[in-house]
Amino acid sequence: MKLHSSFFKIVIFCVVFCCFVLPPLFVISAINYEEWSFPFSQTVLFALAVFLFYVCRFTTGDALERMARSKYFIFYKVIFPATFCFCILFSISLLTNGLAMICKMPSPEFKLLLPANALQWLFCLLNLFFAAFYEEVLYRFYLPETALFFVKKLNKKLIFLLIEVIFALIFAFSHFYAGIFAVFNALFAHVVLRLFYKKTGFLCAGIAAHFVYNLVQLFLIQL
Repeated sequence: MKLHSSFFKIVIFCVVFCCFVLPPLFVISAINYEEWSFPFSQTVLFALAVFLFYVCRFTTGDALERMARSKYFIFYKVIFPATFCFCILFSISLLTNGLAMICKMPSPEFKLLLPANALQWLFCLLNLFFAAFYEEVLYRFYLPETALFFVKKLNKKLIFLLIEVIFALIFAFSHFYAGIFAVFNALFAHVVLRLFYKKTGFLCAGIAAHFVYNLVQLFLIQL
């Protein structure tokens, strides 16, 4: 039974890697959002992320249940880490955007307009939340934690570090369509979000910070 379970997890990992991790590396242009509509594709990715979190539960055990018993769980595991994480992400974004302006690097042209009405705002928020949830579960949790789980018996720190570096680079270069500075921004952001997950053992802070960061970027793009 254990052999079948391990084989099942390996198959899922390979399918996810080939179908959802590799394709973004070959995207050459961003999606334009001139009018926000119901995020069908993001909803599918959100459902996939929920499934992957369930599949990868063997790495978390009952850690979430133990943390939830804490009296100050919401503040110390969600609000404070999310706020601190967002400040770091925003600082990194300002730095990379500033360097891009100094170096006079051309930025890809794509439209990302503000929603025009309440329904579009709902679709926009759902889109941003589902995207943040999906990326946090996939890149900060499922991929590295599953790979580390498969090689844990080797007990080699160099292999563990190599796994972290590989998935950090994969996430970074999945943003290559937005330019080289977007790659650096994504790389630093991944490192920060991954460290926050490893320190807190909880994804909510990273998801919240990621969601707010995306929302703020939506407004900044309009300037």
